[in-house]
Amino acid sequence: FVRPHIYAAVLSPLALLPMRPAFYVWSAIQGAVLLAIAVWARRRFGNDALVLLGLFPPAILAIGFGQDAVVFLGIAVASYALYERGQLLAAGFVLGCGFIKPHLLLLFPVALLVQKRWRMLAGFALGGAVEAGISLALAGIGGAKVYLAFLRNQEGHLTPNPERMLNVHGMMVNLGLESPVIRVTLVAAVVVCCIIIARRSEWWEALVAAQIGTILIAPHVFMYDSCLVVLPALLVYFKQSGIAARVAATVFFVPFPYLLQLADKPWTIAPALAILSLLLALLLEASPLRRTQPAN
Repeated sequence: FVRPHIYAAVLSPLALLPMRPAFYVWSAIQGAVLLAIAVWARRRFGNDALVLLGLFPPAILAIGFGQDAVVFLGIAVASYALYERGQLLAAGFVLGCGFIKPHLLLLFPVALLVQKRWRMLAGFALGGAVEAGISLALAGIGGAKVYLAFLRNQEGHLTPNPERMLNVHGMMVNLGLESPVIRVTLVAAVVVCCIIIARRSEWWEALVAAQIGTILIAPHVFMYDSCLVVLPALLVYFKQSGIAARVAATVFFVPFPYLLQLADKPWTIAPALAILSLLLALLLEASPLRRTQPAN
């Protein structure tokens, strides 16, 4: 099992069913989460949000192939909705529940620290600590060691097609650039961009930068994981007035970049470039004169 022990415990009731009914139940759960996200998006942004969501194929593909990306998108949306209601500790805690996949949250602590959102950071850390504590209680130190060893030894098997990844490594493979120096430089550039945006912006912009930046530097991200960029893309489209940002958000939602993953490299770079363009558009359109004092 490629997730922490707490995730196995959460999914264990599905094992009471035969394989096919269990798959139907799992798909129905994720379908319900996606429907709830659509209802929230329509209430928050209007009918155009439904059009954008309807254009986006990876969410439906993720459900059909039994992936869990929609669940983690639901966690992100729930956290942001709590933030907008002023429930900062709860928003951070819910976001921290995404530590079941810690590589998809790499830059969120950075964004929270840069904006000095201490209550959200405390909730974020608490959420991760609770999950880690439950996993240790379920499997002990020995189980934790076995899990870490599995991740270390199976990394090659978990990434059979690196050219299809959405991160900078996937871009390098598509472009034929195999250089540790270039990889480190690109990762550092992404981190710097996220810090710049977080320093100049409101939380929604820091959230966008943190999530997109994390996807670009995480070690194991494929097309299904682009579902996590749905919330950032919606925020960019409806809250950023600049034409470049709105065009980048629209390109992210349309099916064309994802259809190119049916081809061979270098065309498989298309979804990664669509995600990168969102970050660059937000960076270009962030005013250096704006300084937001976040509520702690």
